[in-house]
Amino acid sequence: MQKKAIKPYTQEDLESFVSGIIEINGIINTTNPDILFAPMMGTVPLIDCLNASDPHFENSRVYYIPASSSLASLNNILPQTAANLLFGEFHSIPERGLKILSLDEVVSGSSAVRIRDKISDGIQRYTSKLSLTEEEAKRIRFYQIGLEHGMYRESGKEWNENLKRMIESEKIQIVRVNRIIP
Repeated sequence: MQKKAIKPYTQEDLESFVSGIIEINGIINTTNPDILFAPMMGTVPLIDCLNASDPHFENSRVYYIPASSSLASLNNILPQTAANLLFGEFHSIPERGLKILSLDEVVSGSSAVRIRDKISDGIQRYTSKLSLTEEEAKRIRFYQIGLEHGMYRESGKEWNENLKRMIESEKIQIVRVNRIIP
């Protein structure tokens, strides 16, 4: 089987990517999440880039989560992982509320939708374990950042319909770059 040739990235691609990382860092600083969920397969290099771009990047709030669709029991693993991490860090909801952020690459949008659904399930498991009232549970805010790979956009393919709805309802903020370099 012949490998598909990978188009070398240009200076413009690199500058676009660096600008995207700086934009993501600004969003993270503005949001100031209590916990940042980072899918293991796609986000590890992005977290490394955030560290390179900001010497004050707060790694102690980053938790790597299994989110690959290749995991046979992902529908149970991801929500339970999110619930366990939340409960391990927060035995009660702070009065100011709890801000949860996830960061991932966005190509078609399928993984962003899956992560939203499964982390939301995990948040539900967490709130049930704490026996929170509906009012207390409303103090939990879940944000997403998606780093969009420009090559997908250039292909003319449509995003996942659920991702489109998430963007419209501001459940995910998309940061566009020409190419995701790492």
